Amino acid sequence: MNNAQYKALTAADCASKLRSFANEGKKILIIAHRNPDGDAVGSAFALKMIYEALGGGADCACSNKVPEYLSFLGFGKNEMINEVNKEYDAYITVDTASPSQFGDLEYLCEKTDFAIDHHASCTEYSDSYREGTASAAGELIFEIYEYLKESEAIPEIPDVARLIYAAITADSGSFKYSNTTENTHLIAAKLIKIINSDKNGINTAEIARLIHDSKSLNDLKAKKLCIENLRLTNDKKIAYVCIENVEMEKEGLSEEDFGSSVDVPRSIEGVLCAFVLKEGKSTEKEKLYRISARSNCSVDVAAICKKFGGGGHAKAAGGSITAENAEKAVNAVLAEFEKAVNS
Repeated sequence: MNNAQYKALTAADCASKLRSFANEGKKILIIAHRNPDGDAVGSAFALKMIYEALGGGADCACSNKVPEYLSFLGFGKNEMINEVNKEYDAYITVDTASPSQFGDLEYLCEKTDFAIDHHASCTEYSDSYREGTASAAGELIFEIYEYLKESEAIPEIPDVARLIYAAITADSGSFKYSNTTENTHLIAAKLIKIINSDKNGINTAEIARLIHDSKSLNDLKAKKLCIENLRLTNDKKIAYVCIENVEMEKEGLSEEDFGSSVDVPRSIEGVLCAFVLKEGKSTEKEKLYRISARSNCSVDVAAICKKFGGGGHAKAAGGSITAENAEKAVNAVLAEFEKAVNS
């Protein structure tokens, strides 16, 4: 793809496009990245509600199901479709840094009208409103939302504020990750005022509890499996986990249950970099592994993951690799981490 053909957009540009789509009666599809997290789900549902407030119709899609702990973000009226069986008039992506992050919906990549994303390292595939210093795509949705409110195109919608807040607290690690900025806190302060003054829905404390402190039994099973498969190398500077399909199936788990699995190796004292390989759809001759990577130091894991068709942030990124077996996949990824950590 030739990145030069794509335009950089602003919040005002996105707001204008949304108004035009709505005025033209266009039905849009909002696509979130595979294995969606709180930012992807919150941002997608918030954008859907914003577009509906403009008078338009929208659906949200993702190649994987929304994790159970995030199901409350639907507020009983929003859901993600996992198979797209009809044509839409326009396609927008949120929090999706590269074509590979579409998962099974990658065939929709070329139809994307514009992307809203906060990953500094990415593979451009459309015009985009992108801000690599934002803690979450939710921050960019907030800017679009504010622009439309200030132009009186839409009213204040407390549930939109809740969804944006959920997106931001999820991707900022409840405001503790290094991607949290002064602007993140300023946005959060505005959202807190809106949310907690509205008595018709959950408050910010409950949103944070449900995202960060509520775990399903499968979450705990996945964490247990990660601990059992944990490996340390390079004087305990690198920690990694590899989970194969046969292990998941034995425990009654799926790839979706391992959304926060990289937190296990990352949390070990003294570890500089951590990664998790999760087997995806594989064939007898070739296996696919999804990579989730984290950095606790100056190593840029987005640069590493870009070598594997992915990207993300300096401290948090993802990609994928195909290999004959798990050992070869681990060795290929580990070699890149060793180069970075020991250079």
